[in-house]
Amino acid sequence: MTTQNHNRLRRLVAFCAVLCAALCLAVWITSSILTSGRGQRPEQGASASIEAGRNSTPFGGRPADVPVALLADYYEHITEHTPPRDPSGSMQRREHFYVAPHDPFDLMRAASGTSQADAELRTKLDTWEKGFRAGKNDSDIIDDMAWLAERSSLSPETLLDVGRAFNFLLGDKVAAAFFDVALDKAQEKYKSTQAGDPSAQPLLHALDQTKALWTLHDFIGLEKRFVLATALYPQLSVESRRSGCLYATAVYYQNRPDDAAAAIFNVWDKDKQAGDLGVLEKSDIAEMNWLTGGYLFSARRFNEAIPYYQAFLATDDDRKPRAARFLSICLTQVGRAKDAETVRQEYGLAADTPSMPGPARTAATQSGSR
Repeated sequence: MTTQNHNRLRRLVAFCAVLCAALCLAVWITSSILTSGRGQRPEQGASASIEAGRNSTPFGGRPADVPVALLADYYEHITEHTPPRDPSGSMQRREHFYVAPHDPFDLMRAASGTSQADAELRTKLDTWEKGFRAGKNDSDIIDDMAWLAERSSLSPETLLDVGRAFNFLLGDKVAAAFFDVALDKAQEKYKSTQAGDPSAQPLLHALDQTKALWTLHDFIGLEKRFVLATALYPQLSVESRRSGCLYATAVYYQNRPDDAAAAIFNVWDKDKQAGDLGVLEKSDIAEMNWLTGGYLFSARRFNEAIPYYQAFLATDDDRKPRAARFLSICLTQVGRAKDAETVRQEYGLAADTPSMPGPARTAATQSGSR
């Protein structure tokens, strides 16, 4: 072998040795990272809820590892963040009560009773499951299942869990069909339950996971949900008053602005009794004025809306131009044209159009949209 060939061989052997060492090092680093990750304590917030999900036994007893983003399919954090608000993460803390839903087919079979309605439900359930596993999605069967579930002995808590499972498997519409039945049953079951009764806590935690109702604009279902929540949470609690605000939103979007105004006045009264509005989040007072003015405006109760818009304009909220526009319209409608012109000049607004605008949906924008 020539000297030149010998040197080439030595360089090749050295290269192979370095490559092997690098590969071994990469494997060791990857293994260390994965091992240390398994031993880490889960962070607070959403990941704590995920840990709860891992410890549950959904879908035939197999533990579920739930991605963080999946919780957004169940909880509506933005719209539901209404006064009194806590900026430290009050919406996210609800996720501590998340557990992964069970297999909906197994759950309904196990929870059904011995009545004729339960037997019919199980028969239809067998048909549905066969079609589901074959890749079919028959909306008629889903409607029949919801009707049979309503007549069955299944509890509202069970039906909420079934809805959550189908939310993951089949989407919002199927979930909402079971949520609506659960809400009707819950109204009957808890009609005599006192506010703050611990027995209602599982139901309330499950109700927090019905985002599908918002997605589908099912405001009738949302009205039922927030009637329950307002009544079952402890009186004057943050949760009860927040639910009162959201009840007002739900009835407003059913074109019932007078009912929305009555509901928001009720929340104002409770806020005054509690004495904490604006303590944790100073913008809560402005938000309540904004909502109240909007509901009264839509109900054409212009004279009553005026002081709420005036109070709103005294804050540092960035929606002042819109509030000034609504205030100027209210002033014009009650014959105070000169005051209306003063408001328009102060905020650089054009003169009001002669005709009234349509329902002021933008005046009562859901408070979480800010």
